[in-house]
Amino acid sequence: MKSTQSKAVSRRAPRPVRVPPPLTRGDEKFEGSSVLTEFEGDFGILLWQSLRNVLLWSSTDPARRKGLFASGAEERRRVKLLSAEVDDALRAPLAVVARLLADPAGADRRRVSSACLKIADWAEKNEALATALAFTQAAALTGSNDARISYAVGRIARQRAEYPRAETWFRRAILLGRQGGDWESYALAFGGLGNLYIQRGNFPAAHKSLLRAYRAAKRKGLRGVQGMTLHDLFVVALKRMQFRDAEELAGAALKAYGPGHPRLPALGHDVTVFWINQGCYEPALTVLAALRPHFQRAVDQALVLAHMAIAAAGLGDRKTYEESWKAASELVAGPGSTRSAKVYLALADGAAMMQDWELAASVAKQAIMLADAREEAEVREQAETRLAEVQQGQSVLTSEKESAEPWMVGHADDLADSFARSLQMSAAAR
Repeated sequence: MKSTQSKAVSRRAPRPVRVPPPLTRGDEKFEGSSVLTEFEGDFGILLWQSLRNVLLWSSTDPARRKGLFASGAEERRRVKLLSAEVDDALRAPLAVVARLLADPAGADRRRVSSACLKIADWAEKNEALATALAFTQAAALTGSNDARISYAVGRIARQRAEYPRAETWFRRAILLGRQGGDWESYALAFGGLGNLYIQRGNFPAAHKSLLRAYRAAKRKGLRGVQGMTLHDLFVVALKRMQFRDAEELAGAALKAYGPGHPRLPALGHDVTVFWINQGCYEPALTVLAALRPHFQRAVDQALVLAHMAIAAAGLGDRKTYEESWKAASELVAGPGSTRSAKVYLALADGAAMMQDWELAASVAKQAIMLADAREEAEVREQAETRLAEVQQGQSVLTSEKESAEPWMVGHADDLADSFARSLQMSAAAR
């Protein structure tokens, strides 16, 4: 008779899954060079040197760290910290890295990792995503098996359109989350993969990853992550032209988020874009007006204003159209703003709606150029279609769009009121 003992033991004690090494380099000319592209002068060099110090320390065997840095390195670094113009939020974390130079063998991994994350957080808030990515990745490479940090690396890499790097870090977060029981990071990483596939136009893969994220979040009672995943599934439903499903998912995501959730404004904006594309301009403008106080980054404000311009054009409100279009174009081209292909595509749509063909063609060309640089295949295809239309003096937005279906109009009006109330409650609570 065959024994079942070995099988039972195998089920109780599965072999640990090896976490494969993620990609750590993109198109940088040399290690940390991306930091120097975003920050110049003494401050940029200080950041770059601090990053290199952490990376060298992390890659060195703990038994060999003693004497890793030259004698007096900490003192020289502190002199640089005092002489350079440094934001107050950075002085403490940079001082932690400076102390690393004096005692690399005794440095605490958690403190070094925390310092890197604080620098990354500051960089991300200042829209320096290359620096944010470099320091978040440095935090992960200190030997941390924190799934949350690996997810953060993937998220920022995806924002920078570094898709191969992002995918490896998301998959690392999934494995670490499962091994460590960090189910929130596990679900978020599947959601991150889904968003990556959305950006690259692979909607079947996006749907599969997002379903896994939703099921994990639901199973573990992670309501906020459920809302985020329903939101992303709404986007995929739109891409697949499943409009009734999209309406239902939008309402479910709004309910899961509730007032005050940080992702609620993004959901509201995505729903308004859906309505605009279906010719439901009035509910779209209602929600867009309520959205304006909720976005801080210039590129996000520009996208809201660009879509306000489209909705206003659809309603024949030239004054609101012109004001919104001008404000959006100034914001997206302004200093410190991320030049976004999506914003230029929306501006082209607004100009086409008003039959300003020359202006529409000009900004559609800018959208194509930016989408090509960031490998955003879907945005590029849409911008090329728009350019071809406006060069012929026509637009699908005005000449070919059918009226919105009656079921959608009634549902959109009710949902717009719900969104506006939730957004106003969120704004009042801040």
